[in-house]
Amino acid sequence: MHPHAGLDRSQHLPWWVIVAGIAAVMLIASLLIINIPDRLSSRTTNKSITPTPTQSQSAPISSASPLIFGTNLDLSANRDQALTTLSPTLVNVPVHSVRLAPPSNLKDAALKNIALTLKNMDVVPVVVLQDLLTPNAMATNTRIVKAMQSAFAGEAVRYEYGDEEDALAVSAETYTAGWNKAIPELKKLAPGALFLGPVTYHFDSAYLKTFLQNAQPQPDEISWHEYSCNNNWDNEICLNRINDWTQHIQSARELMKATMGKEVHVIISAWNYAANSQVNDDKSRDATFIKNWNTRALQTLAENGVFAAMHCSCLGSATDLTSDDGTLTTPGATFHATYLTLTRQRAASDTISAPTSSPNLTATSVASDPYLTHQGTLLVNDPLNKPFLWRNKIAKGWGGACTFKNGAYSISQVVTDNRYFHCDAGTLHTSNFIYEAQITLLKGDCGGITFRYNVKDNSGYRFVACANGIARLLAYPDGGHYTRLLDEPVAALHTGYNQSNLLAVVARGNTLDLYINKQKIGSFTDNTRHDGIFALFAAAFGNRTEATFRNVNIWRL
Repeated sequence: MHPHAGLDRSQHLPWWVIVAGIAAVMLIASLLIINIPDRLSSRTTNKSITPTPTQSQSAPISSASPLIFGTNLDLSANRDQALTTLSPTLVNVPVHSVRLAPPSNLKDAALKNIALTLKNMDVVPVVVLQDLLTPNAMATNTRIVKAMQSAFAGEAVRYEYGDEEDALAVSAETYTAGWNKAIPELKKLAPGALFLGPVTYHFDSAYLKTFLQNAQPQPDEISWHEYSCNNNWDNEICLNRINDWTQHIQSARELMKATMGKEVHVIISAWNYAANSQVNDDKSRDATFIKNWNTRALQTLAENGVFAAMHCSCLGSATDLTSDDGTLTTPGATFHATYLTLTRQRAASDTISAPTSSPNLTATSVASDPYLTHQGTLLVNDPLNKPFLWRNKIAKGWGGACTFKNGAYSISQVVTDNRYFHCDAGTLHTSNFIYEAQITLLKGDCGGITFRYNVKDNSGYRFVACANGIARLLAYPDGGHYTRLLDEPVAALHTGYNQSNLLAVVARGNTLDLYINKQKIGSFTDNTRHDGIFALFAAAFGNRTEATFRNVNIWRL
């Protein structure tokens, strides 16, 4: 998004137009892809970049955060805000993150409706706050934060302070002074929220260093924007300069360690080939260039472990992900193809992974694989102490809830007529894997892990551990029928409440090996399902049940 797109310095749509457009998505957001084109506000700063071609590089991608597949929603558009859905054939490819900048003239009711819509879309929001140049910024930011927190109660909403202040000649010192004044007050309103800066229009090491050295409080994550060229440069220069992003990300991490003594997540909250891309420039009309450039950009974000990134449409619809009728544009088709390559298991050589909020996400063989003598490649190492892969979820009608509390992930089921309540890890899935999780039953009946799970029909495998010492492996071809592969007392299972048990499954083809507390309890052959996602559950068979989960590890085989 360009300087202050969406901030309160130009005319905006009436709030009811925005909310009405967003509301149209709610009925199908859980089934279809949501791609939200972004537009440039009337206040655009000319940004110049000096061409310095670099050598093209390519590296294999072993893991990717699904949040790099994000888009910008600009609420300051000078036309009806388009919230379009893609073809139903792309149902398995959702946009995972949405960045937006609510203008200050939105009423409280509209803000809350927008927040609830984002919540129902099951995307991770990145919300741009008004900056120190905006009159009454604190009052507006207070309303924005309260509205978002009311919708995302218990979840970590991300807030960016300002938007490309450096492009308006705001110094790092001045920006940081504004941060130091505003963020402590906003943190009081949202103690669990994450605040990001300095949101520069390009990577500026000196600007970032000054910010990191003087920001009080320190940023929870850092963000900036990336463009590789101007719209009239040679195509090859634009492609090759994507390689500069790698150096920018590495430099940012070195600065974080030098100034803060730690690294936090990197978010590229707006990116495209040029900040001044336009509907009629030569590049936007060159489908081959657009495909190659977007593919390389997404690969670079993935290779460098960027936590989240949001595509920016810039000055014209030619770089939108979808056309107004909902069909995929060339950038949108590239998004889809790259998403499939990076995050869906289509062949044995595909690589699947997703990020965790604070744990490590790697793709290297590690000595901690205790099940197959180091044959596994660790994908996820999540202590389950804060939301990301697993998120807060409440289903009052069903009687289930998943919440983070006391440093663990709690799943409860209070309606007791033989009900399971599942909480899944989103789109992360692979066919052959090791999946382990630590479970502690606090009360009630049973809990466990589900794998090769399909949320649409509740098919998959459920590895159940009960307080009475019974262990089960149930194969569900659908939600209403199952086959018992295991159902018996197991000596390795610690019985009763407040007892920790480490459950694990090694899944290779149709062979399923089960472990409890690192002791193998059985090997089973079954062909019910060969692929799916990962979930955790609590099960109530007559008693209100609550279980806590910690330390999920997933290895790819």
